[in-house]
Amino acid sequence: MLNNGYPFRRIPNEKQGFLKDMSSVDQARRWIFRDGSEPVATLTLMNQLIGALQQPANVPDRSLDALAAKLTDLLATTFLCPHIDSSSTCFAMFAEIQRVTQIASAKVSPPEGFAYYALHPSQFADPFPDRSTPASAAIVGIRTIGTTLSAVSAASLRLRGWNTSRITVRPQGDPYNRVAQFSPEQHKRIQSALHDSGAFIVVDEGPGLSGSSLLSVAEALENAGVPAHRITLLGTRQPDPDALYASNATQRWSRFHWRCTSSTRYCDISGSPCKPQHLLKFDGLGRFGNTVRERAELLCHAGFGPKPTKSTDGLTQYDFVSGTPLTRSDISLEVLETIARYCAFRAREFHTSRTPEHNLRSMALLNCALEFSLEPDLREESFFAESPIIPDGRMLPHEWIRTPDGQLCKTDAGSHGDDHFFPGPTDIAWDLAGTIVEWDLSPAQATFLIARYTKISGDDPSARLPDFVVAYAVFRQSFCYMASLAVSDPRERSRLQAHQRVYRAKLQSILRSQPTRPGRSIA
Repeated sequence: MLNNGYPFRRIPNEKQGFLKDMSSVDQARRWIFRDGSEPVATLTLMNQLIGALQQPANVPDRSLDALAAKLTDLLATTFLCPHIDSSSTCFAMFAEIQRVTQIASAKVSPPEGFAYYALHPSQFADPFPDRSTPASAAIVGIRTIGTTLSAVSAASLRLRGWNTSRITVRPQGDPYNRVAQFSPEQHKRIQSALHDSGAFIVVDEGPGLSGSSLLSVAEALENAGVPAHRITLLGTRQPDPDALYASNATQRWSRFHWRCTSSTRYCDISGSPCKPQHLLKFDGLGRFGNTVRERAELLCHAGFGPKPTKSTDGLTQYDFVSGTPLTRSDISLEVLETIARYCAFRAREFHTSRTPEHNLRSMALLNCALEFSLEPDLREESFFAESPIIPDGRMLPHEWIRTPDGQLCKTDAGSHGDDHFFPGPTDIAWDLAGTIVEWDLSPAQATFLIARYTKISGDDPSARLPDFVVAYAVFRQSFCYMASLAVSDPRERSRLQAHQRVYRAKLQSILRSQPTRPGRSIA
């Protein structure tokens, strides 16, 4: 345990109760996910949807972006049967929506599975592949992505002659103990479906660590009168009910049917096994992947990254980079100079008008409290990004490759700073801090890096950088901790636990070296 001489305050005794009495579930509540929702004008959303439908029918992503809108049922059918031309019907519906809507804007969150996790809607196209007799099904989607997934499942069953209905819900409350409630209108539709003697299917991209979202919806259906044996949970992975963090998860889970979707379709690598010429990487479906590829092209043209070539179904083909991944022992003035130029390039080229992440300080404070029962003294002004950018987010040595001609190439640089983990849009200080932490830079090396970055960019990050170093280190420690809980492979879990211990030790060392400032207790 750290002592009182370090640059943060021990949390007062009266506030330590929630830490002292924590269960394993409470200890798993590290804050690593950010809120990626952004307000978007309704007219903009409609225009994006119309634009997606006006693409040629042979464009693979033609319907994928559109599936998240209110027209999901019609668009899901179009997605499964591309030969069906539903454009005229859709445009008529658009006109009616624009005529009656009073909503000027809406908060839109990226559908995480489609943007980050290589989830494809077609995985949910066969909820009951072993049953061909026409029947009935009431399908309940969970959250935003459940709108799309439930629509695809319903459309596929309708095409096979099933009678289907569909609703979506958003479970609320504690992430490890979600509660789902149906609206009066949804309750009526559930009661109507009960009389059809059909199946009730709850669809989600999960289960996650707790499984509580799927369980909450299944139990809400039970409370509405649906027998447990008629409820099937449909998700993307086979869980171990004993390992789920929801309360009494094993017993609750065993009461319902469970089905895994079809396996992912993303498993190919171009080139021969021994000497690949290209690598395929999932960058995201639709506009999410397009944005990542635009960044990759800029980095390639500037000489920092591999060349992206063709793309389809969210996959981007990149030229294979021959060479040797760097290690911490490869640190040199040349490497630091390249990283300084790279960060200056991102600071100049990857500006964003999106709202910068405002919870970085709160994330660092909470995670330090959970790990050490102590609070670092981080200044709020350090995290006010006046000129937010999309950072790299992965500054580890092995992500830099030295090619046979001696050049340095940064891999995997397009997406991680803009996914659903911290940091999101922020200051370039995040990547500079990441370099200091990941490369174990000495004070002299860190001074050289910052001096070169400042000289190239005209931006001096020295005042705000120490707080970013703390935030970066505690995020990576928390990330590895949470990831170790989520994986099932013992070797991968052991690897992540080892990384977590390394980041924890680094964080302690960083905090020791920071100048002492008055701290605050956590509210």
